[in-house]
Amino acid sequence: MFGSGEGDYDSAGELAYGLMFHGFDYPDETGESQLHARFWRPTMIDGCIRFVRPDDKEHTNRKFVREMNAKRFGKDMLRSVLDEATELGV
Repeated sequence: MFGSGEGDYDSAGELAYGLMFHGFDYPDETGESQLHARFWRPTMIDGCIRFVRPDDKEHTNRKFVREMNAKRFGKDMLRSVLDEATELGV
C-alpha cells in the first residue's frame, strides 16, 4: 500500500522519463476546430510522480494532429467505425 513503508525509490532523488503522451485536446473541450495531442516531461522525485493538469500550458506541449469538428452525441448520431474510417480515407 502506498506510503505504508519504505519503497525502492523513496530516496532515489529525481528521475526524468523524457517526453510522454499526456492526452488529446478535443474540439468540444477547446472550442477550436482542431485536434491536438498533448505531451509532457514527467519526473519522479523520491518515488512520487506529480501529474500536471491538462490545462497546465507551462508543463505541457501541444502538437496539431488534424482539423476536426466537435462531435455531437446522441442516439441519432451513432455511426459505424467502418463508415467513419471510409469517410476519413483510412
